[in-house]
Amino acid sequence: MVNEGRGRLFRRKDGKFLIYLPKDLAEDSMFPFKVSDCMLK
Repeated sequence: MVNEGRGRLFRRKDGKFLIYLPKDLAEDSMFPFKVSDCMLK
């Protein structure tokens, strides 16, 4: 279980943002988001 992690926020050339989270943090069972919650259609 990972309680803390350090991510990064990037702004792409097209004006959209990209959030980087460490793999261990994103795969933690206590992380507030699931993969299906984050998928854009």
